[in-house]
Amino acid sequence: MADCSTSKEPPKPISQRAARKAAAACLARQRHKSFVNTLQDAIEARKMRVGVLKKRKEDYFAAVAAHMIRGIRAQLSPAREAELQRWLQRSE
Repeated sequence: MADCSTSKEPPKPISQRAARKAAAACLARQRHKSFVNTLQDAIEARKMRVGVLKKRKEDYFAAVAAHMIRGIRAQLSPAREAELQRWLQRSE
């Protein structure tokens, strides 16, 4: 954790209560900073996970489409398969 003393001047006499209050405030700021950093790390991890899932989804759809086209071609006559191939090329 960072040092909470911000002044380079020699310490002035202050009451014990003010010193405890300042120390507690410093600790609270440090806890808050740590909490915010933890949340930011979690957000970045979630963003990466979303990217991975989106990529997987795209790959899945491409694999399904390729499988469907292979299945359709297996059932078509050569003339119809050529017609399907031309149609698929024009639709890209």
